[in-house]
Amino acid sequence: LDTNVLGCRIYSDFFIGLYKANTREELISSIEKRNIEFTNKQKIKYPASDIRISCGIYVVTDTLIDVNVAIDNANLARRSVKNNSSVICGIYSGRMRTQRAYEQSICSELHPAIDNREIEMFLQPKFNLVDRTIIGAETLARWRNKDGSYKMPFEFIPVLEKVGYIDELDFFIFEEALSTLEKWKKQNKKLLPLSVNFSQKHIFRPDFAKNIISTAQKYDVDPSLVELEITESSFSGDTAALFNVMDKLRSYGFMISIDDFGIGYSTLSVLMKAPVDIVKIDKSFIDNIAQNKMERSYVSNMCKLIETAQKDVIFEGVETEDQAKILSESGYTKAQGYLFERPIPLNDFNEKFMSD
Repeated sequence: LDTNVLGCRIYSDFFIGLYKANTREELISSIEKRNIEFTNKQKIKYPASDIRISCGIYVVTDTLIDVNVAIDNANLARRSVKNNSSVICGIYSGRMRTQRAYEQSICSELHPAIDNREIEMFLQPKFNLVDRTIIGAETLARWRNKDGSYKMPFEFIPVLEKVGYIDELDFFIFEEALSTLEKWKKQNKKLLPLSVNFSQKHIFRPDFAKNIISTAQKYDVDPSLVELEITESSFSGDTAALFNVMDKLRSYGFMISIDDFGIGYSTLSVLMKAPVDIVKIDKSFIDNIAQNKMERSYVSNMCKLIETAQKDVIFEGVETEDQAKILSESGYTKAQGYLFERPIPLNDFNEKFMSD
């Protein structure tokens, strides 16, 4: 490139270059042009391939900046667009550095937070729409701050998934659920099924099913009381491997459910074959059923197809009496949502739903 000053290979397929131009726009344009030319050449030579450059740019405005910091900033920009084929180059911004510092703080604080019981299991009840009796609950993670407030899941779960620490969180909540069921059993309480979410990040690991089963064996709990929720987006991967994991877990006695069904990648043909017991319908499908006849008809027909596949149906995000009435009159009896109860701490749940 005319803008290139020097460049080198760092290791493997990582390269770094120093570029100079009269304007920021000229600099970025020249690098983007080079990247496009590279990709096009690969397409000519390897027509079936999708070989492209993952590129990040840091524009030096402070000549006193440490070169290692400048390189790190460019790498942050590269990582921000690595999985986005529509962006030719990532351009560094100060927000990336702030985001990285936040991610590092979340990761460094996770294990102490678990040890200090600052990570808590909340429960959101599931109800029978007809008689409004409780039929189970979904377990959710909340992170208590020093001041007593809570981090919401969207503040830390994406970070943990990104860096690979989500395993620790998922299995901690899983054990909390098992421990709770064991305590209810010893106290002769009514045993309510509890559902536990597992990130798709570790479902495909070879030892995932083995670890789930060995963890459950430490507790005196009937596995049929545990519902393992797998997000619908998991079906975008190797479905044969996913079904194999599901079969192993179901054969042990666990219930399997698809979470957020309808907004991801699965199709009804995949659902027909999936070893799944329960399908959780995403709330977006019922947000407007009280006002929109077409949406009511769509939901009804979708659920008929799901039932044809011999799967149970539960609705998420029921927030109004009108929604509950329409669903119950349509023959659907299971739901969860703010109409009934928000996610609440275990102690509050025990007091409200498990006391004599």
